[in-house]
Amino acid sequence: MRKITSREYKVMLAHGAFADRKSAVESFWSELRDFARSLRIDAHGKFTSPERREIVFLDTPDFTLRRNGVILRRRVEEAKPGNVQYTLKCRSEDRYIAEGMDLRATRGLTNDEKFEEDIAAPFLSRFAHSNTVTFAADDDPGRPNDLREAGKVFPVLAELERDGARCPAGTPLEPVNNVKAYERVYKGPQPSHRLRGS
Repeated sequence: MRKITSREYKVMLAHGAFADRKSAVESFWSELRDFARSLRIDAHGKFTSPERREIVFLDTPDFTLRRNGVILRRRVEEAKPGNVQYTLKCRSEDRYIAEGMDLRATRGLTNDEKFEEDIAAPFLSRFAHSNTVTFAADDDPGRPNDLREAGKVFPVLAELERDGARCPAGTPLEPVNNVKAYERVYKGPQPSHRLRGS
């Protein structure tokens, strides 16, 4: 059985409040720090300048990846335009389904495999098994256009089935709902210690 390497607590924020992003982030941290103190936990630090990332989720036109229980994400960091990450992930309420999914990368590619627990309000757990391959600028094969190309990174994608038959290797991959997302990652604040009287 795989060991859970991290837990992520997922909280949705009202995006409209972030029109003035800097002010909203400071306000959010102030509220979060006060909430932590109400639980007798001290917290310190401040958010650093955000890391910026461009994200696209890829699937076939009839969502074959999703129907097979996996998602494929392409992420590019703006600060490192040549640094491209491809992540294949299985997320499930059933730990054994997530854990058992074959997400191996092609031999010779440097990859980072993780097994995490995602917790959403009100404390609903899902298990996420993922594998990420990172390419430098000179090595990036480019966004895969079909299952054959995606299979050069994650072989299982070239073996997917749909309706009881192997999907043709040329089955196209495209951005899901034609959406390109822009992610901002803030880091910095940390809990420091339990306050006296806790």
